[in-house]
Parts: sequence; C-alpha cells; structure tokens
Amino acid sequence: MSVGLPLGVPLLICCTAILDAAHAKSNGLRPAWARRVFTPFHIGIVCELKFRGSAAALRACMQRRDLILLVEDSDDDVFLFRRAVEHSECDADVCHCGSAAAAMQHLDSLRREKHPLPRLVFVDLLLPNLRGTHLVTWMKQRDEYRSIPVIVITGSAPPRTTADLAALGANAVMLKPTFSEQLVECIGAACTFWLKCCLRT
Repeated sequence: MSVGLPLGVPLLICCTAILDAAHAKSNGLRPAWARRVFTPFHIGIVCELKFRGSAAALRACMQRRDLILLVEDSDDDVFLFRRAVEHSECDADVCHCGSAAAAMQHLDSLRREKHPLPRLVFVDLLLPNLRGTHLVTWMKQRDEYRSIPVIVITGSAPPRTTADLAALGANAVMLKPTFSEQLVECIGAACTFWLKCCLRT
C-alpha cells in the first residue's frame, strides 16, 4: 500500500525538508522535524517515507541530470569536452572512461546496480587496445544499450570509414576539429541536439 500524492509533491516536499534544514542551521535552530513541528509538507514526508521506504522516496524526489559517457584516452580532449558540456544548454554530467574495456565494465556495472544509463555516448575511434568500433559493436548487439546514441569522434573520416561505422550502428561520426574552440563548439552542438532536440526512446 502506498500513499497517493499529487504529481510533483514528492519533489516539493523533499526540497521543503532540505530548505527547512538549511534555514534552521543558519539560524542556530534544530530542523522542524527535530523540534517536532510538523506542517502538511512534513506530514507528507512522514507518510511517503513510511509507506515507500526512505531510500526509495528520496530517490524519487531527486531530479536527475542527464549522463554523458565519454570514452577518450587524451586528457586534453577530456578537459575540452567537459568545458564544452558545461557551456552548452544541456543539464548533464560527464563520466569519463579511458578505454573501450573500461567503458564496457562501467556500463555493465550501472546496469547491475540499477543506476541510470548514459543518455549519450561519445567514443574516440582510435583507442588503446580495443578500438572505438569494438565498443560500438558491443553496445549495439545488446538490448540494454542498443537505444543509447553513440557518436564516434575521429581525426579523419573517409567515406568508407563513415559507411563502416554506420553499418556497425554508430548514430553519428564527428570529425575532430583542429582548433580547441571549434572542438568545444562542435561538442556543445552535438550534446544540445541529442539531449535537447531529440525525443527520448
């Protein structure tokens, strides 16, 4: 059995509790729940936590940001990528893996622990040991990851390479610009397109 609350109320009561605790701390007081002062919002929190479990209720209250997985072995490019996402219109966090093998382990770990999967994956074509094509093939052969858009970043993209990547299931191929300012602009545009303009699947 669960207590039915209007849409948006769990997030609202969660934010109310956080703001109440911050206000109490700044004024040298204990939070309202510690002073046994309950408002309708606090009563809602008690009901929500009682019937749905504290951890589950708090997770439901949190507004999650989008997650981008970057698979890149160049520290300089990782820095530029993070800067591009920060300056874009996307409300997203960047998770970095330095190899295809590390990315596969990371994705499987997220799935096993039931954490949100990335909404978008950028992978460098020329990675150490396993190439970026290996990761693309691995993801597109698995139902859990097939719907995640994968953008392959490469320094050169002849027609044959682009066609081969498309056949493997890559959603796009991005030519890595020569200048850092152009790289930041291209990454920001790609993130905005895939995370803000495209519908979730």
